[in-house]
Amino acid sequence: MSMLLRTTFVPSALLMLLSALCLATETGPSGVPAYRPRIAVVMGGGGAHAVANLGVLAELEHQRVPIDLIVGNGAGGLIGGLYASGMSIEAIRALLTETDWEDIFNPDTNREDLSFRRKQDDDDFLIKYKVGIRDGQAQLPTSLVPNGKLGRLLQKVTANTRGLGSFDELPIPYRAITMDMITGELVALGSGALDRALLATLAAPGTLPPVEIDGRLLVTGGLLNNLPVDIAHDWGADIIIAVDVGVFTRPVEDLNSVFRIVDQVAHLLQQDSTQRGIAQMRDTDILIQPQINPEAETDFSDAGEDIAAGQAATVAVSARLVPLAIDQTAYQTRVTRQAARRILDPVVTRVTIANDSRVADAVIRSKISQPLGAPLDKPQLESDLRDIYALGVFRTVEFDLLDETDGKALEIRTIEDVASHKFWRFGVSLEDDFEGNSAYTGSASFNWTQINRLNAEWRSVARIGELQQLSTEFYQPVVDSGKWFVSVGAGFVERNVNSFADDAIVRQFRVNQTVGQVAVGRVIGNTGQIRLGIMRGEGKSRVNIGPAAPPLAFDLGGYTATAAHDSYDNVNFPKRGLKASATWNGQRDSLGSTIDVDLVTGNLSIANTWGAHSLLTGVTVQSQLNEVEGVQNLLLTGGLFSLSGHQRDSLSGRHTGVARAIYYRQIRSNPLRGFLHATLYLGGSLELGNAWRDSDDISLSSSLLAGSVFVGLDTFIGPVYFAGGLAEGGESAIYLFIGRPN
Repeated sequence: MSMLLRTTFVPSALLMLLSALCLATETGPSGVPAYRPRIAVVMGGGGAHAVANLGVLAELEHQRVPIDLIVGNGAGGLIGGLYASGMSIEAIRALLTETDWEDIFNPDTNREDLSFRRKQDDDDFLIKYKVGIRDGQAQLPTSLVPNGKLGRLLQKVTANTRGLGSFDELPIPYRAITMDMITGELVALGSGALDRALLATLAAPGTLPPVEIDGRLLVTGGLLNNLPVDIAHDWGADIIIAVDVGVFTRPVEDLNSVFRIVDQVAHLLQQDSTQRGIAQMRDTDILIQPQINPEAETDFSDAGEDIAAGQAATVAVSARLVPLAIDQTAYQTRVTRQAARRILDPVVTRVTIANDSRVADAVIRSKISQPLGAPLDKPQLESDLRDIYALGVFRTVEFDLLDETDGKALEIRTIEDVASHKFWRFGVSLEDDFEGNSAYTGSASFNWTQINRLNAEWRSVARIGELQQLSTEFYQPVVDSGKWFVSVGAGFVERNVNSFADDAIVRQFRVNQTVGQVAVGRVIGNTGQIRLGIMRGEGKSRVNIGPAAPPLAFDLGGYTATAAHDSYDNVNFPKRGLKASATWNGQRDSLGSTIDVDLVTGNLSIANTWGAHSLLTGVTVQSQLNEVEGVQNLLLTGGLFSLSGHQRDSLSGRHTGVARAIYYRQIRSNPLRGFLHATLYLGGSLELGNAWRDSDDISLSSSLLAGSVFVGLDTFIGPVYFAGGLAEGGESAIYLFIGRPN
């Protein structure tokens, strides 16, 4: 018997003794008072198979069979735990069928859960994974899929159980079956946070990371004991109703990758442990085996059929269930008593912080808006916890309710993500037009967060290739809420400015700038930022291709202002949200600039989705208000989605503008491939715009019409496009892009 099971056995026994006193009032179908045996329902794991358990539970309710204990493993443990917490069968069914499991198991963090600064990382560094550094060693992921999204979902649906001392205090006592990753010991969880227990019993090794509970790293117990009837025996159950929904296995033709082979081995071991559990059943126990065969572990599309199969399999053993039933009055009394054990919204009298990170408790406390002396506001608390998670430094953000003399203390618990203290992000951009023109840029950034109590960070960036960059920035929030900040940075950037004729580069300038900047700003939630700054620097342009000319040096000095908003759900192929930015760069000779010039850029894009169909509409404008000379001040456009059919940046002037509408349809996605996750899209675009030398030239009649068709992939290294573009005037191009088109 595991240690955790032993520690909860005595309280369970006392609870059973008290229950026995109540049982004298429960009667059998004949209405005669009778002793009632203690009944446990044991639910094995099996992915989407486990939805059949809902049919079993529904039929047990229909036949008025009382349940004194639920023991669950894996997905069966999830359903059993939610039912034990008082959640109805219909509510559990809605959760399983309406949740976007593709998103839950997508390794990308929901962008709405990211701070604006981390969203900027997504813009600049397209490879989705970061490499953490701890004690000088790289920290690689412990699983294909992080469990943050799943954890927050479970925390939300089990919020009513917070503050319980034991799972015996649930409407139905419950045990979640897990395995200690260090010792290999089976651990039956009977106390603590229910959502963490459910997360642990769902944690398939390699797919989801282990869950730390009381200093132990726990994963699902399915490999050791998928149908844990012995746990129910040890608890004292007289009769066990065991539900074996089977284990998902693949035919030989589907064993076509190392991931599927490893997954198959795990499922076969799980199947073997199920048979060992069945062998431990006594003659008085009842085995229910619904006949189901879902196509995949996360395929809930046939939930109705699977639930019906579970109900039918239960009806098939009705002859053995009838003696266990109690009369309608006794059953309703029992249901009412169980419902009363559900915790209502308590009054919060105090907020405490349990925090193991370098971030000050005051920073975390500033995110909590729960008023004291008022009932717990669960929707607002959920939003507050997301804001704390958005700081980007925590692996786990959860809450608990602690007993106080006049109410409950709301305790916010955070566990630091060691990979987020110091980490690397990487990116790659590669393009080819199949006519001998190609370019690449490789990028890397090093981020050092939690430098002080206000979560200051130091970010350094390096790029090589067509675009070269070396820069660094120190970012310092100045208030606990993080809303106001100051920034000090410096950097070197070198880029190409091309002149084209007949789709060929006839002259190319290499322009570099070295700049230092100080800025102050205001963060607006996790979707926006306003920044004002002053900068000073110098630069040089030289001819790289074309007639030789002496290098031209210039000085920089002026003011900058930026306002930005980003509520995209996906930075590569957004389905909803808005992204906008407006930037002003005012160079002034009074601050050391060679010339006075005002450069203004603006971008607006809005994404909408209907089923698998998405439409991204937007406009990009650039303007040189003073219309001065200097290659460094030229504005560029052209390329895929910016007048497709033209080569990238092949159009230049003092003013540019492009309006676009991009349609794409999601064709296929596999949510359980971890870092190999990829989503396929087919689409096309229409664009209208041009580049103009003088503002007087800007008109609709001088604008060019262009469009494209493309195949796109959203991959772990960023978006990949294969596209063809055609523009007014006969311009055409074929594009292969790894990275995001400008």
